Amino acid sequence: MVKWLIIGLTALFAIPGLLLLWLILAQGGSGGLYYIFSAPYVVRSPGYYNVMADLWVNGTAIVVEASNVVINGWGHKIRGTGYGIYIAPGVSNVTVADLALEGFRYGVRGEGVNYVALYRVNASGGGVGISLSGNYISLVSVSADHNSGDGIDCAGNYIYVASSNADYNGGYGAFISGNYIVVKRFNATGDLRQGLRIEGSHVVVQGINGSALSIGW
Repeated sequence: MVKWLIIGLTALFAIPGLLLLWLILAQGGSGGLYYIFSAPYVVRSPGYYNVMADLWVNGTAIVVEASNVVINGWGHKIRGTGYGIYIAPGVSNVTVADLALEGFRYGVRGEGVNYVALYRVNASGGGVGISLSGNYISLVSVSADHNSGDGIDCAGNYIYVASSNADYNGGYGAFISGNYIVVKRFNATGDLRQGLRIEGSHVVVQGINGSALSIGW
């Protein structure tokens, strides 16, 4: 169900904010209810996972090995040194919401992942804020600031970024490559390279504020 909803919405080439929020809340679909009180933590089953406290971990905080997962941070902060959230290759239908990740080498990392949505996620003060490759990636109301590398690094098809910012990073504010890319209401100031670099086709960019914007292939 989630997949055809995303396909239908991206076919319109602009996803209204309320519909996207509804999609995020609906994603995950089935599974149990779990509570995270400590890290490291491994997600091995579909379901809804709730972060119940601010956490610190020497290494990786949360590893997602299952598809159809929602992680709700409830406004908590996780500090650490490895990966804040690592999504294993081949995993799909993962939503992360209302969570701050600070100091990690990668705040959120996933390669070969599909249907991943981040909503109100802050990944700052580390190496790379958010690094995702795959198809159907949505970043809404995310922040990736003061990282030593890129704030946001996404590659794939059907990538949607809205109402987000990536400021004062040591690399790009956001580097996005692929096809069918939409970036709306995005702020990127003070980044060492460019605020926003897009390489791909079928690109829509609206409401960009910040340092240099570059679109090419």
